[in-house]
Amino acid sequence: MGIIKYFRKKYWEAAIFRGGRRIPFTCDGLTAVPDSAYVLFTEKELEKYAEQATKYAQISSEREKIAQKVEREAVEIKKAEYMQNKIGNEYQGIVSGITAFGMFIELENTVEGLIKFEDLGNEYFIYNDENKTLIGEHTKKVYKIGDKVKIKVIYADKQLRRINFKLI
Repeated sequence: MGIIKYFRKKYWEAAIFRGGRRIPFTCDGLTAVPDSAYVLFTEKELEKYAEQATKYAQISSEREKIAQKVEREAVEIKKAEYMQNKIGNEYQGIVSGITAFGMFIELENTVEGLIKFEDLGNEYFIYNDENKTLIGEHTKKVYKIGDKVKIKVIYADKQLRRINFKLI
């Protein structure tokens, strides 16, 4: 017979395994405790294990964040590597972000690249931070998130994990 301890809210819970069945009980008096049940841990030991569990949970969370970051970077490398032999090709994309240095475009194949201001054409564009839009100074052409645009791949570097486009 094995006893597993949990610490939930302010009550101790345990489970006894008998013949493959789990019989739950609590030590708060609300649920009957089987005669064969007994407590394996003192309150001090339980506090120690709770502290250790918290510490291990934090370490696990940090490791998970690192793993997610590495995964994202690996995907970015592979996308840039894929686009290296697509330089010069033209695609239809959607504006996925607008910043003070350019516009991000996402293609149907989930590849995302940047169109720098100097690659937007012959017009000077004004960045509106409040509305996240670009407004052409002379033509008053407005680019906003969700707009469809036609682009040309002009640069892809897997070492730097960068892909640049030019607006057509």
